[in-house]
Amino acid sequence: AVLLVSSKIMSINELSIAVITSSPVQGERLPALWSSWLARAQERCGGVVVVSDIAVKCTRMTSMCIPTVKCACEASHWGLPCKTACAFEESFRNAPLAKWHIRVMDDTVVDIDALAWHLDKLDPSSPWYVGEHIDIKENFSAALGGAGWALSQAATRLALDHMPLYHELSYNLGCNFSDGGLYRLCGEQEWPLPQTHLGRLISDTPRGLKLMSPFADDIFWAAYMSALDITATGPHGFTQAPIDVFGGVPLCDPFINDDNRAAADNTRRLHDLGVYYSQSAGGVVGRALARGTSRQKPRHRPAVIHMGDEVGTIPSKHWRQQINYVFETLTASNATVAIYESKFHYWRICVSDEKHIRPPIQLSLDDSVVELKLSIDGTDSKILTVRACDQPEILVNQFCRNNVECQQKVYHLVLQALDVARGHPRPATLSVQLADGTQSQIVLQNYENPTQVAQVKCQLWNLSDVDCAHLIESLVELHPHFQFCQSSSSIS
Repeated sequence: AVLLVSSKIMSINELSIAVITSSPVQGERLPALWSSWLARAQERCGGVVVVSDIAVKCTRMTSMCIPTVKCACEASHWGLPCKTACAFEESFRNAPLAKWHIRVMDDTVVDIDALAWHLDKLDPSSPWYVGEHIDIKENFSAALGGAGWALSQAATRLALDHMPLYHELSYNLGCNFSDGGLYRLCGEQEWPLPQTHLGRLISDTPRGLKLMSPFADDIFWAAYMSALDITATGPHGFTQAPIDVFGGVPLCDPFINDDNRAAADNTRRLHDLGVYYSQSAGGVVGRALARGTSRQKPRHRPAVIHMGDEVGTIPSKHWRQQINYVFETLTASNATVAIYESKFHYWRICVSDEKHIRPPIQLSLDDSVVELKLSIDGTDSKILTVRACDQPEILVNQFCRNNVECQQKVYHLVLQALDVARGHPRPATLSVQLADGTQSQIVLQNYENPTQVAQVKCQLWNLSDVDCAHLIESLVELHPHFQFCQSSSSIS
């Protein structure tokens, strides 16, 4: 496959998008897609089709009625590999002249303008398999299924010509088909997550997350592409990790703003995620790359975002609440910069124009609950309920008792759950001038107890009782959730 240097941005009508859903959830999930990006895609793309295990017929597609094409697949996760094949078949049937066919899920945000820009650099007459991919030890790469993937016209035709091979691979690899109504037991194949991906830690989940499962359609499809001698490339705007806006979308740092205002036609590509800076950016480039990804409109922003937990820990319903807000933020802002929160497995963004976006909702902390379904040492799963005012150490000790291994595994999960329950508040910074005239800063994470952090600093800086009390008060004010929990006597 070769790069295509084109003189114009690809036309949106050269894209065909297939959304995969399921009868138990489509009534809940599809309206959010429609009100954010699906209606726009329906008007502008060469084709849009929604596949499910049931058929819904409408005279026209609206928020009140979103038609679905029935695939001969199961409604449960076991039917996902089958639906993926059906999605590409229906996409091609619906738009045979499309240059690109994109498969996404019903918890995905698609910015079709940004996606067209990312894919425009690739020649659709060559076989391309595009997405945020990871390298598997079996010598092939897999585009992750949460964000989905795109196939060029050439790759789509090749895949459809050999679809029986895909079904055979998914049957033998995943045991996802039934024999006489009884599912076969899967083999012993296991492909663990790599330690890092795109420079960020992803294997810290204590769930023992494996890529191999009875419904790992992304792995089955990767094996299929490998058999057809097509290697995954990307991410080209696809991201498996969600984007948070509930924690706020502030203005970016000044040095990023200045660089984003550079001449738009004097840019060069620096990173596959879509980092662009002017030729004269100099040292700013390295600093920005260390922070994350910069995208201007439309070229410098993510295109396909999985609004579900990246590593499968937090129930994805908490992320789906943000679909409309994320789409509005990305498409309304002139430029965004994404910074990856490796501890929590999601992106935060800032904007580099004057459209400062504040948190769109005020969470009710007393009603905010996250339930974690945990299985420790292969035992039966238990539900750990995490509330916004819980203290992580106490919660972990109560759940794990004296099991040190359990404590080590569960602690990080509890921090993730607290971050969700508290509305993804950003780290807060307090500048402090010490008695000798020097300046120092305290960075307070949302899961830290500000009183305890202040007491440590009081001892380190040998502060008086009065100054220490003032420091404690100042840190407490930085996190509204802590003030709420204090007033309700839920935290000490």
